[in-house]
Amino acid sequence: MDTGKIKDNIKYYEGYEGETETIITYKNVSYHIWNGYIEDIFGDPVLSGDDWNGFTRDYNEMVGAYGDDVVEFIISPEEYKADLLLYDKKNFNYEETKEVYEMILSILDMAVNDNEVVSVTSE
Repeated sequence: MDTGKIKDNIKYYEGYEGETETIITYKNVSYHIWNGYIEDIFGDPVLSGDDWNGFTRDYNEMVGAYGDDVVEFIISPEEYKADLLLYDKKNFNYEETKEVYEMILSILDMAVNDNEVVSVTSE
């Protein structure tokens, strides 16, 4: 459902309503992503826990957007993009996960290039 000025993109959450989702908001669009895709990307980290940053740290340590009582978490697009790029060659379990990966990377690229903020929420 669209909420006012923010448009909702539910392509990667459709069919999973009621399950946990990650919402990435950039400019005027909220991208709703089924957490199964997020788990497929970040659930088996490529680095040891001491080296975690970005999504890997937040998702696996349950902090930031994935912590308790966080409504909206503003992220550093540069840090999260660098973290995401570590998973570029990973073989994913779901066909759509690669599309989700590319979409998140594209959002972070735009944010870095435009010097804009990105927020992440987990519900």
